[in-house]
Amino acid sequence: MYFDPNVVKNRVYRYKYRARNVNGWGDFSHPGYLFAADVPSEPAKPSLISVTSAQMLIELYPPVDTGGSDIISFELWRDQGSSNSAFTQVTSYTSPALTHLLKASVDGMTAGTIYQLKFRAKNVIGYSPFSKVLRVALSTKIPAPVNLRADLTNTGSNYITIQWDMVVYPE
Repeated sequence: MYFDPNVVKNRVYRYKYRARNVNGWGDFSHPGYLFAADVPSEPAKPSLISVTSAQMLIELYPPVDTGGSDIISFELWRDQGSSNSAFTQVTSYTSPALTHLLKASVDGMTAGTIYQLKFRAKNVIGYSPFSKVLRVALSTKIPAPVNLRADLTNTGSNYITIQWDMVVYPE
């Protein structure tokens, strides 16, 4: 066994060996080439840029450590929006984009359902661990209440009742 303590990531090393017995040294082997690299580190959790009831825009982050090799591709995965549902790769995502617009009509998502999204990177050695999950639902922002008023008939010394008109959700 041989241990090389001076290996630096993202470099190719060439090694040869030979053996010795009572008759002396044998010939050197053919060279073996080793690329010093590891899988990329875990990327940061995706973040939400914007959301409506029909689509969501998310931002993705490359890993801090590429493992010593260039990143070849990224993958975005999402669950089906139910407890313990399996994650599947988001086919509408195109690597190496670091933002992605998921659309309900294209990605088979339903407004109001909470989905989990995760992300990973790949280099020549393999895949990074998945990022932490982003939990998000397709939804619209709730509008501010209108015609806000105090109900003086239902107010006491340590509480107050407030009423407002029904909120209409724009699409």
